[in-house]
Amino acid sequence: MSVTLPSILLFGDPATVAETARRLEAKGLNFSIINSTDEFTEELLADDLIAEAFQEVFDAAAGNEDQDVNEYYDEFAEHVIPGIGDLGDDASYSVIIDCSIKPAAQKAMVLSELAELYPSAIIISSTIVCTATAINALLPLASQVVGAPLMPGFSASSVIELAPSLRTRELTHGKAKKFFEELGFSVEFVEDRVGLVFPRMIAMLINEAAFAVMEKVAEPADIDTAMKLGVNYPQGLLSWADTIGIDVVVALLDALHNEYREPRYRCCALLRQYVRAGWLGKRTGRGFFQYLPRN
Repeated sequence: MSVTLPSILLFGDPATVAETARRLEAKGLNFSIINSTDEFTEELLADDLIAEAFQEVFDAAAGNEDQDVNEYYDEFAEHVIPGIGDLGDDASYSVIIDCSIKPAAQKAMVLSELAELYPSAIIISSTIVCTATAINALLPLASQVVGAPLMPGFSASSVIELAPSLRTRELTHGKAKKFFEELGFSVEFVEDRVGLVFPRMIAMLINEAAFAVMEKVAEPADIDTAMKLGVNYPQGLLSWADTIGIDVVVALLDALHNEYREPRYRCCALLRQYVRAGWLGKRTGRGFFQYLPRN
């Protein structure tokens, strides 16, 4: 019997992986985490949606990746696998959750290998900066990919949107829906588009708030207070940006602009400047606001 073997495999952005793992653990589900330090090195840390001017910041981040990952994964030490080569011949996974916030070609570097190892597994992939169909096109023909808004803070909502690729079978739609319902989410299916619905909308709102700061319309705290009191948002837009990660917001806006070529997705220069400075939000201790370092 292989019932004791883990059935869910996680990898990608450490903050999002840890957030997902907490939900899986709370529901008593079995899972393993691929430590991203072994699978995501130069190819995956170099984000071609971010200008070359940012590369020094990302190189510095790569140098500290071991420490960052350990901080996120400490509570899941017994679930962590060093790399794909350490999965073991007897491992069996029915769900692969890709939390990497990367373009399709970079995701496929890892997903194609996992799809070969576990051809019957459902692949749930973060489609913040690409579509599920774009990912699916780079994988073996039998692969079944479903897009989801996997990014820091996603689990705070009781609703999750899913976007199956055009190659994904209807049967897989139902399996993905059942999986997320077991995790306590209500599921809404949406079209397979870059950024899905909620991430796209929140990124555009954050972008407008950043323009307001850059143009000295108001201070960040005042803008957040206005949005919470005026439209009853659960948190201010700029605090939200710090939670998601300003680099993630920039990547999402750039992906939308690359896909649609519309001026409304033009990223605010202030957001790019913060990324250049390494002010990415809560995880780096500074974004639009300052935060105490993690212990």
